[in-house]
Amino acid sequence: NLSPPRPTPTPQISKRAVEEFKKLLDTKKEEVMYYFISGKFDIQHIVYNRKRLTTQEVMDQVRKAEWIYNDTAIHLKNPEGKTLFHIQMKGSGNKKKMGYHGVLCHIHENLFRHKEADNEI
Repeated sequence: NLSPPRPTPTPQISKRAVEEFKKLLDTKKEEVMYYFISGKFDIQHIVYNRKRLTTQEVMDQVRKAEWIYNDTAIHLKNPEGKTLFHIQMKGSGNKKKMGYHGVLCHIHENLFRHKEADNEI
């Protein structure tokens, strides 16, 4: 029993859409990261392992960082090449209850290795 050849899958997202998204991330970097941190609220502090940064201190680091793309995530890296944040697709869980995919933004410990993060609480 011979099966017909499987069709080659086509990308779900067009190259143009990908390039437009990259352009958005570059031109709206600060707004995107502020939204990831605060959403619709006005969050003024981030705490990790008893270290505290103000949102302004975070945004100062964001201004100096750049987006780096790989096959599975988008990293916002500081000038030393350390990841401050990364964005990736979530692809697990109950598809019927939660949907299968969602966007996750991870905050990295490197963000708190900045000199202003010495404010222990």
